[in-house]
Amino acid sequence: MVDPGFPNVWARGGLFAFSGLDGATDYFRPFVGSLLDDEVGLYLHTRPAWSLRWDIAVESLDTRRSIISNDTLVIFGPDGAQPLLELTFLDADTLIGRGKLPRLVEEEAVRSFVSATPGYLGLAADGDRFAVAFAENPEASARRARSGLMRSLDDCLQRRRRFYNELRLPGFADPDRRVAYLKAASVLKGNVYSPQADMPW
Repeated sequence: MVDPGFPNVWARGGLFAFSGLDGATDYFRPFVGSLLDDEVGLYLHTRPAWSLRWDIAVESLDTRRSIISNDTLVIFGPDGAQPLLELTFLDADTLIGRGKLPRLVEEEAVRSFVSATPGYLGLAADGDRFAVAFAENPEASARRARSGLMRSLDDCLQRRRRFYNELRLPGFADPDRRVAYLKAASVLKGNVYSPQADMPW
């Protein structure tokens, strides 16, 4: 097994969310996903619920090269030097990506945040670049998605990788332990919210 520098385990139900360590989050309007099972995709815990799906079988992933973290997917197939998909959060309401374009599929609400307010998804694409945004109305989500296309995906990916590059890791003799450590760090990062007004507990 190759000792990875980033989390690389595809786990059904795994959290995919923007971290409060990277910017402002909104508990009341979360744009949060979880990994699907048999294909590369995200179930979005929005109201209404949607999924983003790519025609890539999870079994075909080359996890030695892929990055699968709380906020970033860089997916390699078994036979390519270029990623099939690169995806990360621009901010708490916008995903930007490159590669195969996603299919938007309306889903039944399996699980949602109790306080989540309804919203709309916007999808914009230009060649192999795309952006998906969540907002309170269709016009705002479309505008936010179009704006996302203008931002540098490479800069965003570099910022997300910095978190793992700066981790002080113990010297693991067993590569599986390093993978578990990186996964735990990813989960912890994804569960951080930025400071916000009083929560209705």
